[in-house]
Amino acid sequence: MTTTSTDMFAVEQDQRVAVDLPTRFARYAAEHAENTAVCWTGKPWTFRMLATRAERYAALLDERVPTGGWVAICAERSPEVLALVLGAFTSGRAIVPCEPEHPTPRLRRTIADASPSLLVTDHTAARELTIGYQGDKALLDELAADAALYDGADGMAPTLGDIAYVIYTSGSTGEPKGVMVQQAQMAQLAEVVASEEPSVGAGNTVLAVASLAFDMMIIDIFTALANGATVVLPPGGSRQREPSVLLEAIEEHEVDTIYATPSLLQMIALAGLGTDGRRPVRAITGGEAMSHGLAATLVDRCSALYQGYGPTETTVLCSYHPVTDPSYRPLGLPSTGTTYYPVGEYLDVLPLNTVAELAIGGSMVAAGYHGRARLTAERFRPDPYAEEPGARCYLSGDLVRVDNDGGAIFAGRADTQVKIRGFRVELGEVEAAVQRQPGIRQCVAAAEPDSGGNTELVAYVVGDLAGLRNRLATELPASMVPTRFEALETIPLTNNGKPDRTAVADAARAETGSSVPAAEADADSRTELQRRIAQLWSEVLGAAEVELDQGFFDLGGHSLLAMEIVARIRSDFGVDLPVWELFSVPTVRAWAQALDDALHTSDPDDSTVRSAPATFAQAALCIAEQVVAGVTSPGNVVSVDIEGNLDVGELLAALDSVATRHELLRTRFDLRGVDSMQIVDPHVDLDFDESVCGDESVADEVREWAARPFDLSTGPLFRTLLVEHGAVRTLNLCFHDAIADAVSARLVVAGLAATYGTAGAESGTGSDPTLAPDAVLGFGDLARAQRDRGTGTAATELISTWRGRLPKQVDRPATDHSTVTESRLLTAGQHAALRREAERTGLDLAGLVLGRLRSKYRQYARRAAGRRALRRHRHARRSARLHPARSVHRLLGAGRAARRYRLGREARRTRRTARLALTGW
Repeated sequence: MTTTSTDMFAVEQDQRVAVDLPTRFARYAAEHAENTAVCWTGKPWTFRMLATRAERYAALLDERVPTGGWVAICAERSPEVLALVLGAFTSGRAIVPCEPEHPTPRLRRTIADASPSLLVTDHTAARELTIGYQGDKALLDELAADAALYDGADGMAPTLGDIAYVIYTSGSTGEPKGVMVQQAQMAQLAEVVASEEPSVGAGNTVLAVASLAFDMMIIDIFTALANGATVVLPPGGSRQREPSVLLEAIEEHEVDTIYATPSLLQMIALAGLGTDGRRPVRAITGGEAMSHGLAATLVDRCSALYQGYGPTETTVLCSYHPVTDPSYRPLGLPSTGTTYYPVGEYLDVLPLNTVAELAIGGSMVAAGYHGRARLTAERFRPDPYAEEPGARCYLSGDLVRVDNDGGAIFAGRADTQVKIRGFRVELGEVEAAVQRQPGIRQCVAAAEPDSGGNTELVAYVVGDLAGLRNRLATELPASMVPTRFEALETIPLTNNGKPDRTAVADAARAETGSSVPAAEADADSRTELQRRIAQLWSEVLGAAEVELDQGFFDLGGHSLLAMEIVARIRSDFGVDLPVWELFSVPTVRAWAQALDDALHTSDPDDSTVRSAPATFAQAALCIAEQVVAGVTSPGNVVSVDIEGNLDVGELLAALDSVATRHELLRTRFDLRGVDSMQIVDPHVDLDFDESVCGDESVADEVREWAARPFDLSTGPLFRTLLVEHGAVRTLNLCFHDAIADAVSARLVVAGLAATYGTAGAESGTGSDPTLAPDAVLGFGDLARAQRDRGTGTAATELISTWRGRLPKQVDRPATDHSTVTESRLLTAGQHAALRREAERTGLDLAGLVLGRLRSKYRQYARRAAGRRALRRHRHARRSARLHPARSVHRLLGAGRAARRYRLGREARRTRRTARLALTGW
């Protein structure tokens, strides 16, 4: 009698009706509102704050996105993005997460395939990704401001049949394919995570390292939150996966659980995980096979180690195995609601100790592939062993061998899919991308072990290799760009005429000079650090010689090997080099310079006071203030009436949050030198007053309060007054002209509106529409740029020229102060067209409108005499000279300037010209 693995390997499906994930989250948030939900670079978000934002997003999406519509999200992770995702789940809309760091062409193909009803981007992805995009789109900060206007979701919840998310993975045809996962599968996963070991829930703190575009984010962020765990988001961008940053986050936030691929865990282990008194964590790994060496290290350093398994098509993770013996690492028994079958070609269950393909059935099998009916039918089959009618199973393509103890041991793949540093890669997609390049006739891709025992991607190519890697990097994610290229005269073929994948490596070794050559290094001219870095590269990469300017990736390097080098640098020199920053210029020369800088400098204190020159306008105000104290007050005052309940504590927190974001609100001036300097303090003590008075005396109260002089030397240069009169409270904000104009004052109010209610938790672009797209660029940068333009030879010559042309004295002419006002209300369609034009040109709305006015004035006013001044906010134009890719029209600061154009003297003609200028959109 033949013994099969069915009895040992199948688990009875759970017949309980699962609660959808957003409802599970909302229930916990209601009962534990003040528990911490998200920790990140800003202030922590409580469950109340996250749930409130999520409900507002749900209400907004319910109006803006059709039922069943999809929302594509391309943004760095932040609490605001998490709230948006939870809002989409609540409203029954599916998310299509995209990785901002992926090449733009690939992102565009993904979005084109998904056809979302709404595309949401942050400023890092908006510029290139949205050019030419015709569908509905929104910037995250604008969407956040819109969501703040909604009250809540009013009991809204999805159905279990709704699509929850669509994850795009590598496709064998050369194009990525979208895996559609329903609310039902996500609900079952949340139940499993809550009730089965290794359970995650209230009392746990999870370090979330997965990108939004990686399916593991569902388990390390959203099921964790739904079950009451605290989620820690490391800093965004390249630092998100910096091992030293992750170790700091583990210590700072007392992290006890981390989900990560073996590749990332190896990098963290190399950086010192669990050593030197560092906090041990429970590590749950998946996404690729874990080596014996890594397992031995993690068993020794972690409080517990689990090997997880689960394809994207079966909702992330559907089995775990607690690893105590590093030599025995099976996939584990399937979780509740899941069944495993080791099957043959006809879905027949094969005997024990036989290599077979793993079929996965049960309640976590995904809906299928978007727009790929044939592929869905091939991989998602009717489950012949399920009792439930219509049940399906997924053919994973993973080969396993089930041993006598019921453990499934991974034995390879049944197709050409491989795992590179935890990412799923179809070799066919890599080959298709290579063969699209000019000068390439044929390509075979393979996954092979590198010098460190890790898996690397190798391309065997017939054609010209020059510049091939750089071209591929513009089309493919980093995990899909081969780390090594081998040139062949011909690709060996099998008897049936197909590429012989087993023979290409032998053919490459047989052909002399087939590898990409490395030029000889000029050893005599190298510094000692350059020689030592080159030696490290040579040892780790297995390269005989390394040139100073030869690329790390050109020599077969990747992130794991880089971490090994960084670990050895730490051991030899006692300094930590940020590996992801080193990737920006990956040469021996650049790494040696970075090491030299690290050896001779210390990290700056983030709490230090910073300075920048004052702008010319600010300097003029400082001079006037020194001549007559108080002459520059009261500045700009903005007042907002508030009806209903107001939490003063929340208001103060929102004010503090906005001040933290905007350096101008923390700025004072050093008036002691010849040139005034802006001094930016790390923190500011709020000048906040409350008053109660009658309606008839409100104006006098505010006027007297605003007239108090500011002290430019000590700051703060803005103050707030909350006046209660009758049933209404009026919030008044007063800003010195040196830090904010009227436009900036309105931006602060918008920021307060977006931040109030979340206790000012964010310090990123999340919910504050006033924050500049790139926090590195501040008003001080604009001031420096203005000063730079006002100095030097060219500026001196220009000043001399005008001094020669202009008279020393001039009689002041009589001035006609009569004005003409023309207003026009744009329709919704005209306003939408105007916004599209602004996005296309990269201008802010004010700049675009004034540009059109100027054009029409020129067209209709001709050479008419007279001058009138148009005022505009000039941030966008200034920033374009600094960084063309950054628009900072939302940056706070005194950025007005007068632009004068010739108009007709006759009011009638001027009105006609203005009317014509305001039409046509």
